[in-house]
Amino acid sequence: MLPVLFGFIWNGLKVSGNELTTEGCGSTSTCFYGKSCKSNIDCDYFIKFTYNAVSKSVSFAIGGKHDWVAFGLRDEKKLSMNGNIGEACTKDGSIARILSFSTVGKSPNFKPQVGLFNITTSVVNGSAVCRYSRTVVTPSGTNLRDLAANWYLTSAYGRMAGSSPRKHPYGHYATSSNRVEFTKITTVSSSEDSEWDTLLLVHAITGTLAWLAFSFIGIFIARYMRDAFWGKKLGGNDLWFQLHRICMVLTTLTSLVCIVTIMVKLKGWNADFAGSHAYTGIVTHVLAVVQVIGGNLRPKPANNWRWVFNIVHRTCGVVALILAGVTMLLGLELVNITVVPVIVWFVFGFVVALGLEIYLRFSSHRSQPKTENVEMDGSDNSQPLKVEIPNKNADILRICFGLVIVGVLSISISVFSLLGRNGHDHAH
Repeated sequence: MLPVLFGFIWNGLKVSGNELTTEGCGSTSTCFYGKSCKSNIDCDYFIKFTYNAVSKSVSFAIGGKHDWVAFGLRDEKKLSMNGNIGEACTKDGSIARILSFSTVGKSPNFKPQVGLFNITTSVVNGSAVCRYSRTVVTPSGTNLRDLAANWYLTSAYGRMAGSSPRKHPYGHYATSSNRVEFTKITTVSSSEDSEWDTLLLVHAITGTLAWLAFSFIGIFIARYMRDAFWGKKLGGNDLWFQLHRICMVLTTLTSLVCIVTIMVKLKGWNADFAGSHAYTGIVTHVLAVVQVIGGNLRPKPANNWRWVFNIVHRTCGVVALILAGVTMLLGLELVNITVVPVIVWFVFGFVVALGLEIYLRFSSHRSQPKTENVEMDGSDNSQPLKVEIPNKNADILRICFGLVIVGVLSISISVFSLLGRNGHDHAH
C-alpha cells in the first residue's frame, strides 16, 4: 500500500503543471511536435501556441528534452534552419532562458529576446520550457516575423557550447508540411528528416569505401608493391599499375555515387547543415577526378617533364587522401557518431607508411640507380632502371599488403556498424 501511495505522490510531483502536453492540441491550441511525443520531457521538440483575439497576440510555449530547442518561421519549405527567425529555449543546469535568433543570410545569431512579453522559463524534470507572448503585428524595433502572414514552422535541437547553442547534428530538425495561420487553431504535420534513410546510408557507406578503403589500398600499391609483384602482367601492363588504376577508378566512381546520393536526398546543393563537410567533400572528389584524368594523360617515362607529373600526381593523391579523412571526421561529427575509427585509420596509415619507408631505406640494395619509383606506366617498351628488392623484402611487402587490406577493411566494417546502429536509433 505504501509503495503505491508513494508512487502516486511522486507522479503528482513529477507532473508539475509546467509540462507541455498534447492536451488541447487541435482544439484549443496549435501544436508542432515530434513523432510519438506525449510531453516536452520525452520530445525532441514541442511547440504549442494559442491566439488571443482580444489582445491580438499569440502565446507560445517551447520545450524539449535537449539542451536547447529552437522554433523558427520561414518563407519556404526546406529542411534547413537557414532563413529562419524565431526563438530558442536553452537550458543550463536548472536554469532556462529564451533567446531570439535569426539565420537569414548568415550563421545563427542568438541574442536576448526583444519584443516578447509574459516571459516565464523553467526546467521541468530535466526539460527546459519557455513561455512567452508577442503581438501578431511585428513589434517595433524588432525583425520578428509578422504573424498576420502564414509561415512554415521549423524546429531544431541540440547541445550547448558554454552559454550558447551548439550547432545541431544532421537530422536534428524538422519543418511543417504546410504554411500555418497563427490566428486560427489547426493541426500541424511535420516533415522530419531525423530518420536515417537509405540515401543517407548509401552516401556514408560509399564515401567510406571510396576513401577509407579503395584510395588507401591504391596508393599503397603504387608506393610499395611495384617490385613485390615481381614483374607480373595484367592486360599488357605491370600488375601493380593495373591494380592501382582499378583502385583509383573505383575511388572516383564510389565518390561520385556518394555525392549524387546526398544531393538527391537534399534536392540539390545544401551546405546549411553539412558546412565544411560539404566543401571538403567536393574538393576531395575534384582532386580524385583530376588524378584519374592526369594519370591517363601522363607523359612517357623518357619525357623531360615526367618528374613534374610525378611530383604533382603524388602530392595531389596524398592531399586528397588526407582531405578525405578530414571530410569523414566532419561527417561523423554531423551525425553524432564517434570519430575514433577514422582517427585509428589515420594512425594506422601513418605507422604503416613510416615503418615501410624506414625498412626500405635501410634494407633495399640497389645494383643500379633507383628510377622506377617515379614511373606510372608498366607498358613502356623501354627498359627502365629498377630497384632490385631481395626476395625477403618482397615477401615482407606482400605480408604488409595483406595486413593493410585486413586493417582497412576492419576499420571500414566498424564504421559501417556504427552507421547501421545510428540508423536504427534514428528510426526508433
